[in-house]
Amino acid sequence: MKSSAFKSLLALWSMLVLSGCIETSSVLQVNKDGSGTILVREFLSQEAISMLGGFEDMMGDMGAADDQEIEGLSDLPVFLQGMVRERAGEYGENVRLTAVRESTNDRGWKGYMARFEFDDINDVRLAAAMGPDEEEGASETEYEIQFTPGDVAELRLVPRATAAPATRDPAQDPAVMHEFEMDTVEVEAMDESDMNAFMDMDFDMDMDIDFGDMMEGMEGAMGDMFANMFKGMRMSMFIDVEGEIVETDAQHRSGTRPNRIALLDMNMDELMSHPDAMNLMMSNDPQAMYQLQEEGVPGLLMENPEKAITIRFR
Repeated sequence: MKSSAFKSLLALWSMLVLSGCIETSSVLQVNKDGSGTILVREFLSQEAISMLGGFEDMMGDMGAADDQEIEGLSDLPVFLQGMVRERAGEYGENVRLTAVRESTNDRGWKGYMARFEFDDINDVRLAAAMGPDEEEGASETEYEIQFTPGDVAELRLVPRATAAPATRDPAQDPAVMHEFEMDTVEVEAMDESDMNAFMDMDFDMDMDIDFGDMMEGMEGAMGDMFANMFKGMRMSMFIDVEGEIVETDAQHRSGTRPNRIALLDMNMDELMSHPDAMNLMMSNDPQAMYQLQEEGVPGLLMENPEKAITIRFR
């Protein structure tokens, strides 16, 4: 059951998404043995910072210290501490927050960069949020993760809406038989240059399009209003695997990082050039957004929310 403070924060987060005040990105890094990390960046505009800062007393319990102090967590404003802690809860109980620090993006927006660790990817809850929703904060595609370790490891992401009951034979599948104990992992200091390089969002997306020219096709003041409302907003989720990808049916592989795919990369500065983008986002229908991508709209990369993805790597 979510706490009342978290429900309040979730409602505020929805307001931030609807007002285009947030930039959020994550990279899920998976090793061949199924362990890995999740690196998260989240930034808020000055307007959003001012809004949330006024609710610090209400959310004070979310910033309370745990038994184990997390590197850098106490240095964040209270509302950011709450956002970071709830991130860990979203990924699952066996995902550990190990380090966090305050950061600023290239627009001057304030936020944080956080590192989470896990021992078994099968225990990670993974959901690609792609737009605002009044009750849950963002419509999303949630995946069931099926991982088989080995010299050629296989990571399979099955949308839960289409996932069938597992039929794997435990005697034949080492991933099912794999048991583990939580180890105390020493917090690693995050080097800013390494983190920034790892989180580089450089995709060969061929989006050499003048956003101003695209906006001329929208209806005057309405187009200008949405363009200003969502200016700077970006939501993205990437998967990096250890070694090299030998086979995948994922649609979006990085042109500069051969071991990376994009589950979602939504750049609102470009996406809002399409007159149907806002209506489709508000429809809370990932499949409708996927169809918009299929039409070649700029600023949107996403996997089919009704299709499983397989990544084999070594």
